[in-house]
Amino acid sequence: MDSSWVDLKEYINNYKFKAISEDPSISAEKPITLLLGSGIHNLIEPQNSSHFESLKRLSSWDSLLDSIAVKNNLYKDIPPTLRWELLALNYVDQSILVEDLKASVREKKLKKKLQEQITHDENCLIELARDAFNPLQTMIKNHIVSDIITLNVDLLLENVLRKNQSAACSFPSNINTKSTLSRHRIIEDKSNTFCVRVWHPHGDRKNLDSLTFGLWQYEKSTKSLKEVFSHIKREEREKGYVLLSDRINKDPKNWVEIMITRPIIVIGTSLNQNEWDVWLTLITRWRNYAKQINKKYNTPIWYLCTYKQVRNGDLAHIPNGYIQRLVAPDWQTGWKWLEDVFK
Repeated sequence: MDSSWVDLKEYINNYKFKAISEDPSISAEKPITLLLGSGIHNLIEPQNSSHFESLKRLSSWDSLLDSIAVKNNLYKDIPPTLRWELLALNYVDQSILVEDLKASVREKKLKKKLQEQITHDENCLIELARDAFNPLQTMIKNHIVSDIITLNVDLLLENVLRKNQSAACSFPSNINTKSTLSRHRIIEDKSNTFCVRVWHPHGDRKNLDSLTFGLWQYEKSTKSLKEVFSHIKREEREKGYVLLSDRINKDPKNWVEIMITRPIIVIGTSLNQNEWDVWLTLITRWRNYAKQINKKYNTPIWYLCTYKQVRNGDLAHIPNGYIQRLVAPDWQTGWKWLEDVFK
């Protein structure tokens, strides 16, 4: 393990110590947030061809789009956010004259098709995931992880936690469930070993309107993000950063506030150029701490990766100095090390 792993272990130990300290002069560490991508599904080991195909679709945006394309390899070499727009515009439904449908209606019908595919794949893999997701379940126990921001639109993780831990899963009563910024579920087990909020910036398969895939919707979400940034800065000027941070720790209004202020572990996502909303939020975070006097408020961001990715230059877009790499020999070892660090 390199120094980044040591830093993570030290942060977790400090968090545990300060959480139980009765000394009022010791300020508590911020809880950790997990930023998860589709790569977490690769914890699952398929047992047959159906499992394999479902796993491939949930682990790869390209494979998922292949499954709903009107014909194989349609717009195959185009980036996913643009490919989605073209697939929606070329939507085919044998029961209607598609030429008579406006673009938004065609897209909604494509989302419905996608929703059915994801639900099928989720149901196919749920039993395998119950054991496979053990590392994630270990990480969220003991209240060290308070929030999970998942870039996936399936609900496999929530359903595993609900089934394995006999946990309740619900929306808070005071949120706007139609907004992908504030919409989240709270999962809490009966024995109180964990309580975690799960956020879906790109929406989830239960709410078609929440699903964000193409350039058109990404552009609209960018405007919303900038409005949130402005609100955060106003509150910071009025209350000061410490009070703002304390409020976000206890009662975050949206996933953006969490991304700007919390320590984060990034797992299972390449963070490529298609993740506009994530990169815009990270850039805003780093701009907020640009002054030397503000750097003391910044918290670490760790990124789980493998030696192979480093050797192949796959992480050239992950900026050193801003994001610390948790490098492991392979993914299986990386998950094991993470699980051990959190135990």
